[in-house]
Amino acid sequence: MTTLFSGYTILCTNPDGSVVDGQHGLLHRDARLLSCHRLTVGGEEPELVSAEQPESDRWTGVLRLGRAGGHADGPLLPQDAVEVLLRRKVGPGLVETIEIRNRSAVPWQCRLRVEIDADFADVAELDGDRQQRGEVARDVDLEHRRLELRYRVRAGDRVDERGVRLTVTAATSPPSIDEHGASFDIDLPGRGWWAATLSFAVGDGRSWLERDDRHEDRRAVQREAWRARRPSVSTTERLGDPFERAADDLFELRNWELEDEILGGSAGARWILNAGVPMFTGLFGRDLLTSGWQSAMLGPRALAGALDAVGSRQAVTDDAWRDAEPGKLIHEQRAGPLAALGLTPRDAYYGSQ
Repeated sequence: MTTLFSGYTILCTNPDGSVVDGQHGLLHRDARLLSCHRLTVGGEEPELVSAEQPESDRWTGVLRLGRAGGHADGPLLPQDAVEVLLRRKVGPGLVETIEIRNRSAVPWQCRLRVEIDADFADVAELDGDRQQRGEVARDVDLEHRRLELRYRVRAGDRVDERGVRLTVTAATSPPSIDEHGASFDIDLPGRGWWAATLSFAVGDGRSWLERDDRHEDRRAVQREAWRARRPSVSTTERLGDPFERAADDLFELRNWELEDEILGGSAGARWILNAGVPMFTGLFGRDLLTSGWQSAMLGPRALAGALDAVGSRQAVTDDAWRDAEPGKLIHEQRAGPLAALGLTPRDAYYGSQ
């Protein structure tokens, strides 16, 4: 499984980038907002040639679809193919660029299809039975080349709303949008090229969030500054490589949205780290404090953020549902549908402390 992540956004896919398995999906704030993402060219799924993930939030895949009927005498040759290049960036949401290259001197016509679906399952429901099921509304906006899937679920007097919004922000040929995805008719000359960019915004009932140049620049700039200024170890490659990998992982586990919410900003002086991906995004008190002191040799950022974040969530009343008593430190704070609906105490849980 390939996993991209940044903050609260996680994308789990097959090695070829498809989302078709029960453990795959685009996750945000502990909810699966995309349960299906399937790209086909002429009704066929292209095969994976190679892939790379240069950063935790970026992935590039090269896929191939052979052209039938090729002959050594030409003009269509046996090795002729269509190349599909996918580039993805996550956090918040997902931006996907699709490029098609006709690796043949013979013209080629086809329909490219991106099919999506959303089940809005809580991450705790991915391995078990559903405890919450709401209604999914699908809204097609042809003027803005947009498909919006909105989810609303109620439990007692509580309501939770989520959503995912697909927008075709650029395309060489006009898209055809319907309730289940987007299609493109492609007509390429020999050696021709086609491209499209799709943006997937994520909604949590309060606002829509999507990746843009400002988010990308801020996170990329801080990543490069961290690599340039952090302490280093002069040692053998066998020890140095794991150290550098661990230092990179520490930065990548930052939950930017929680830093903005709890610390008032994510400029980088204090960090809040996810406990792990894909299942443990959010505030986990014990993990946060432990990772802070264990990584102190790299600087105080993780520990300073941990102390402020955990301290701000210290229990002040007795609450048997959440196992809270005055003075107890928070164990975990989840943000998925189950927590929002009060079906689990893990919107702020103090047990095991």
